[in-house]
Amino acid sequence: MEDLPQNLRVKVEEWMKWDQNDATRKEIEELVDNKKHQQLADLMLSRVVFGTAGLRSRMGAGYSQLNDLVILQTSQGLVKYLLEVEPSAAERGIVIGYDSRHNSHRCVVVTVSGVARSPSAVVLAHRQRCCSLTVSGGARSPSAVVLAHRQRWCSLTVSGGARSPSAVVLAHRQRWCSLTVSGGARSPSAVLLAHRQRWCSLTVSGVARSSFARLAASAFLVGGVRVYLLGDICPTPFVPFTVKELHAAAGVMVTASHNPKEDNGYKVYWTNSAQIITPHDCGIQEKIEEQLEPWGGVWEIDAAVAHPCLSDPLQQMAPLYYSRLAAAMLDTTRNAETPLVFTVTAMHGVGHRYMKEAFKACGFKDFVPVKEQMEPDPEFPTVRFPNPEEGKSALDLSFRTADGANSSVILANDPDADRLALAVKLEGGWKVFTGNEEGALLGWWAWQRHTIRSPEVPPQDVYMVASTVSSKILKAIACKEGFNFVETLTGFKWMCNKTCELLDAGKTVLFAFEEAIGFMNGVEVLDKDGVSAGVYMAELAAYLHTKGLTLHEQLNAIYETYGYHACRNSYYICKDVQKIKAIFERMRNFSGPKSYPKTISGGEFEVSGVRDLTTDYDSSQPDQRALLPSSASSQMITFSFTNGCVVTLRTSGTEPKIKYYSEICATPQQRNWGELEKELERLVSALVEELLQPQLNQLIPKAD
Repeated sequence: MEDLPQNLRVKVEEWMKWDQNDATRKEIEELVDNKKHQQLADLMLSRVVFGTAGLRSRMGAGYSQLNDLVILQTSQGLVKYLLEVEPSAAERGIVIGYDSRHNSHRCVVVTVSGVARSPSAVVLAHRQRCCSLTVSGGARSPSAVVLAHRQRWCSLTVSGGARSPSAVVLAHRQRWCSLTVSGGARSPSAVLLAHRQRWCSLTVSGVARSSFARLAASAFLVGGVRVYLLGDICPTPFVPFTVKELHAAAGVMVTASHNPKEDNGYKVYWTNSAQIITPHDCGIQEKIEEQLEPWGGVWEIDAAVAHPCLSDPLQQMAPLYYSRLAAAMLDTTRNAETPLVFTVTAMHGVGHRYMKEAFKACGFKDFVPVKEQMEPDPEFPTVRFPNPEEGKSALDLSFRTADGANSSVILANDPDADRLALAVKLEGGWKVFTGNEEGALLGWWAWQRHTIRSPEVPPQDVYMVASTVSSKILKAIACKEGFNFVETLTGFKWMCNKTCELLDAGKTVLFAFEEAIGFMNGVEVLDKDGVSAGVYMAELAAYLHTKGLTLHEQLNAIYETYGYHACRNSYYICKDVQKIKAIFERMRNFSGPKSYPKTISGGEFEVSGVRDLTTDYDSSQPDQRALLPSSASSQMITFSFTNGCVVTLRTSGTEPKIKYYSEICATPQQRNWGELEKELERLVSALVEELLQPQLNQLIPKAD
């Protein structure tokens, strides 16, 4: 370590002193031994900082990634800031939830024993009483197999008498009796083995390792704040729902949503149950920097689990959530009687059993699950990206399942069940709806439901909300029907904090959405919610079926009434931060200093206005200052054109992507939809080539 630069050696020594996770300590030790100084510098000399309402990063050792030590430091900073700003937080408490990703939640020992009566020991343990199940160490899940499949326990023993030198291969393919995998093995999968064989006993044991969720709980408890730790994997919207219902001071959800399997995250909700925004994000970050050394006792997870100020509200909150959904339905009898068959996928995430309970509570018959993606699996083995927003590439198994079940509607959640993708069967195959198209359907349905349930509330007191990069279809509906439409910055943290302002002013907020398949139906959950969105979409489909209509036909009817809205959105992947900055700086100095492009495609499309929310510039305003909040930490430029088209280019807050969004809006009288689509395609294609220069900058296009 002596040959390390002084500043790097100090950080490495600090890490080795503070970190108590053997795996991440070993990562740093190996980098030091192998003299990987640049890699060490990347990991140790910068910190992962608060972005989209919290942290999201790759998991691994070092301050620039997510790991046990960084989670503890973040939690210490959060609780210090919370107690300063909200003195009642100690008693009101913090809600913690977690998904099924690696490190989100780890358990200690699982034992399944007895005489197996089926090739699937897991299914037996999960559903039948033909064997015994013991779960200890704070685990709550009833499925030992799912636990074994998604955790990295240290040893697996299946005994009964081996008869081959290759126990693994034999056990994997045959019905022989003995398999031993030890020393932290991660493959082959204990779950698959147990699922395929008829072994008589399965024991999974090992040394317990702390989870991100429990470490956060420990820091909050040591900091003097009550903790509500949801006792099983759950959808992200359950955290803001619980914060609101318990009047908690804050909430934390351990999730990376639809990011790759290597990532995890730490999402923070404030006292209003919405995601944090400025100034809280900056205040928390400052406190983190002041609280880097782990406090005494924070690594003692067993003490945290046994602490009298820690409780599990999930058994109270889940039934309450379902009852609120059921009460919101217009007609559960219609739901029950619909002949429509729905196919639902959880995308290897937490959503399956929560969607199942939601369907049941709202009167629907059971849906057809995509079995290959039904159980939580942090490896996401059947998809390239665990994101239903990717479209057909993520929904192949859903199409196959639905075709086999004579199902005409597919509902797809992302792994933490806060988003919803939709596909319907047409004569020529499956149509995957965009988030803007789903927003049009659910927004229209929210207004129809409101006129039936609350006709006494005047339209001028009613609001819908969307992000600035989403379709303006809600604005068109609002103009015709007389209610209000509000636009915010991108992200539900902005939409939901605006919703809180409107609610405080006595207004009614029906719906909010963003084009990235995120939807907030009502205000029971002040965040996007893929479970409620799935139920409301199913309710709409059932209603339309009684009118002889499909979801696709209703979308066209909305466009006929309020005007066609043609959208074309996509992204490029770019992991080079400096290259991204250079691309956007080139736009700001296109034909000289501080000059944006004036035309696109050789003058075919003329720019009528520019808004740059990175620099707080808006050419359409008298003082040339943007109306929406600006931030120099992210890139976002919007071009308006004389033909009515609007195109926004921005960087993602959670992924290494340059995204672009475009829309051209027609009046109800304009019926040349095909010509509008062609015009938008020409403009966007030219703009992307001229401003992003994908080939020159070696940008990676979206897979589809």
